[in-house]
Amino acid sequence: MDGLQNNNSEKDNNGFGKSIKAIALHLSRSKRTSKEIETAIFNREQEERILIDFLGNNAFCTENIDKNNYIAEGTEQKVYFSESKNTVFKVNSGVFYVCWEDYFYSLLLHNFFFADTAYYFVGLKKENEKLFVVVEQVFVKITEPTNLEKVKNICKL
Repeated sequence: MDGLQNNNSEKDNNGFGKSIKAIALHLSRSKRTSKEIETAIFNREQEERILIDFLGNNAFCTENIDKNNYIAEGTEQKVYFSESKNTVFKVNSGVFYVCWEDYFYSLLLHNFFFADTAYYFVGLKKENEKLFVVVEQVFVKITEPTNLEKVKNICKL
């Protein structure tokens, strides 16, 4: 991960991922310096407290995501279209990650390898006592169906 932490790509210098990188590094450093880690495994609840402390209450999304612009959802996130910006907001539960640190590092990896569809950190959202991370990404219109055979062949390389 050191390469990602030190990455100064053009996209990063334009603001893509700067806050994502800062959050991931803060979570990582907090775990290394925490006295709690000596006695127990760092759990998600502790990590969420660190996130909220680090980002402050201003990090909670004040931007109104229009529920009428709902596109789709999966196990991990709900997706909403923003017509005025031609982007999508993804409200992510992080369910596929052991910890939020892993989620933020996965965003950094995505931004590194797929800069054209990079994620921006928007903020946090709390619903029913559950924390969600909200990111924004350029909207990509499907121009043709995905050929799964081509994808499988590429993955074999």
